[in-house]
Amino acid sequence: MTAAPISRDRIDECLDSSKYWAIRLPRYANEMQRKADTYALAAAFLSMVTGLTIWGFLTESNSWWAQTMASAAAFSAAACAIIPRVKNYSEAAGKARQLATQYGTIKGRLTDAQVWSSSNIAEDTALRQVVEDFEAIKSGKDSLVPYPKRYIDERHPDAKE
Repeated sequence: MTAAPISRDRIDECLDSSKYWAIRLPRYANEMQRKADTYALAAAFLSMVTGLTIWGFLTESNSWWAQTMASAAAFSAAACAIIPRVKNYSEAAGKARQLATQYGTIKGRLTDAQVWSSSNIAEDTALRQVVEDFEAIKSGKDSLVPYPKRYIDERHPDAKE
């Protein structure tokens, strides 16, 4: 069974998507990195404050509230350290940066494919390969965790639930 030829509309849709994500993914990467950095700074600050004050609290006071405050600060520091790992912020930032580069590259190839398909000089196998390469990059974007839902909603406002 032979697949239908790649249409100009399909190439146009892929090109539009690659243009959009080549711009948005670096923003998304920066947001994820900023979140990871904020949590890391908060964890470091809370650990420092806890380390400096815990002994004073515990040696000067045997009250339950002093012990609770010291424990809460230590717990908060640990939570701030683990949240970015659980939420995958740093990894998402790194992957998004790689994908942005890939989207930039495929954008150029899709632009060429658009010209080739308009002038009827391209073989369908060449066009199909460009679209398959685009779909592989898109699959990588679709597997980002956390998923860039805000940008999806911005791109397709009618698709909101």
